[in-house]
Amino acid sequence: GDEHNSPIQSFLIQYEDLLHQPGVWVNLTEVPGSSITAQLLLSPYVYYSFRVQARNQVGYSQPSDSSAKYLTNPAPPDENPSNVQGVGTKPDNLVITWTPLTGFQSNGPGLKYKVHWRQKDVEKDWSSVNVTNSSHFIVTGTQTYVPYEIKVQAFNDYNHGPEPEVVIGYSGEDVPLSAPDDVQVKVHNSTLAEVHWEPVPTQSVRGKLQGYKLYYRRERGLHGTEEEFDQQEQHLTFNGNRSEGMLPGLQPYSVYSLYIKVLNSKGEGPPSPILTFETPEGVPGPPSFLRVINPGLNSLTLNWGPPVNNNGRLTGYTLNFQPVNTTNKLGPLRKFSFKANETTFTLSSLNSSVLYKFYLSATTVRGPGPNITEEAYTAMDIAFIQPTVETDKGPTEPPHQTPPITQSLQPTFHKVPPVGPVF
Repeated sequence: GDEHNSPIQSFLIQYEDLLHQPGVWVNLTEVPGSSITAQLLLSPYVYYSFRVQARNQVGYSQPSDSSAKYLTNPAPPDENPSNVQGVGTKPDNLVITWTPLTGFQSNGPGLKYKVHWRQKDVEKDWSSVNVTNSSHFIVTGTQTYVPYEIKVQAFNDYNHGPEPEVVIGYSGEDVPLSAPDDVQVKVHNSTLAEVHWEPVPTQSVRGKLQGYKLYYRRERGLHGTEEEFDQQEQHLTFNGNRSEGMLPGLQPYSVYSLYIKVLNSKGEGPPSPILTFETPEGVPGPPSFLRVINPGLNSLTLNWGPPVNNNGRLTGYTLNFQPVNTTNKLGPLRKFSFKANETTFTLSSLNSSVLYKFYLSATTVRGPGPNITEEAYTAMDIAFIQPTVETDKGPTEPPHQTPPITQSLQPTFHKVPPVGPVF
């Protein structure tokens, strides 16, 4: 064709596979613009049709008319299926799957797959089956979760493909048979314990080991004074082939029970025997309430309740308090200690009309717990003012209390009309 004043730089050769992908033109190769022939590397068993596009500095030309159809000779497959896997879906089967060859990869008619399998380290001979128009095969009657060697080979009417690679798959899982043995607990402190166990035998897992699941429950407190509630069972999962784990977040001075199960992809095995253990005393929770009652000019009475969670045997309470001035600065701190059965105390010798801040904590042998705080004023000092009594003027009003801070110091004025013109 016409070069349009720009020399031909190359020729692009395209093909259409009329057998497998009709209507789709694929770039095959590009040759120099001085060439008038090209040697092509083609695939077996493909109906080829060709066309050519010229390219100059401006771009590609319109494609030429397509050539006559040409069928290459068939040949055995030169590759095997990819992504071969073996995974059981039931305790007694093995599902072998693969990604099949495309029609272009088949190299000839009559494409099939030869599926081989044998139990690893047990069977010497391969079992096999030919599969057509499918990309999976199910082996039945297997043992539970045992390894298999697997290979899948492509072949057609002209011969087999290359020797396939061997992959390892596993038959299906079932729930574990055994429980962990020799479970022991080491208590580190009032809220943390360490649990040890003997892992189950590998063959009893009957699947891929996911880990161990620890179930635990707080049964009751040891002091016997708190109200007991039905405690919900909790659990922790330790992934992998573990033989120990930490159990945090426990409540002090309590009785706990626990058991462990092994876990695979199918579910949980039987529980280990239930084991109970105790946590030691800890610091108590804050007192349940703190109230200020009966405020006086120079006294305040405090009333409080025991903690909701004693976390041990209460040994007493500690009260700290201090005044707060008008600029919110805190004064010196004073401290009182009380026995465990004391829940009321009156503070005396205080200043009137002063804000006081209180901090109250409960105590066990492990020490004081967190504070509960409260603030309160002492009563205001009110002045008594006596009115003047003049003789021979009759009775006057009885004395009455008048707070100086609210008494008005402004004189009273009355509006009087003018008595004449103003000059």
